Amino acid sequence: MRIIKLIAWGLFAATNLALLLWAPASPVWFWLPTWMLSLGTLLALLVCYNRALAQWRAGLSAWLAYSGLRLLGIWFQGWAAPFAQANLGIFTMVLALDAMLAGLAAITALAIRRDVSVAYVVIFFAVGPALFLTMIQSAGGVLNFLTGSMTRDASTAFTLAEPIIIALSCMSTLGFLTFLPHLLWLGIRELRGW
Repeated sequence: MRIIKLIAWGLFAATNLALLLWAPASPVWFWLPTWMLSLGTLLALLVCYNRALAQWRAGLSAWLAYSGLRLLGIWFQGWAAPFAQANLGIFTMVLALDAMLAGLAAITALAIRRDVSVAYVVIFFAVGPALFLTMIQSAGGVLNFLTGSMTRDASTAFTLAEPIIIALSCMSTLGFLTFLPHLLWLGIRELRGW
């Protein structure tokens, strides 16, 4: 297992270095398979470290990393240097996508390994309506929100609501999908104790 982790870390570092150095100037046939290999190794690492991911602090850390990388990517897009604007801007956006996948994997691992399904549903219904109302108010009304007339370019704009919306959209579904399996598992454990 340790050799698999070392190979996955090596491939992940190599593919991300290749994306950093050559992605903007290279053709699609180079960077697309490189990016897919990077995502494959990331998924292998997430599976290998699923126990460490099944914690609230791992999920929070992943979403904080996502927010920081998104802000860093927007900052690089504003630079005048072509290397920073092209290579570093794209690279930080790829890393932000990796952090988003790690955040979603952490939420999923937490739902599978621990009984948090009710907490997911409660968090969704406690935070979701207030966030939804804030988004409608920032769009200038329901019609603007529904038609998307206030949408911004993702490479130049970031709001704190972005990672919250992404995480919340999965939490309620995972909460409902994992509730019955956890209830059955708890029933089996109780019957074993009799």
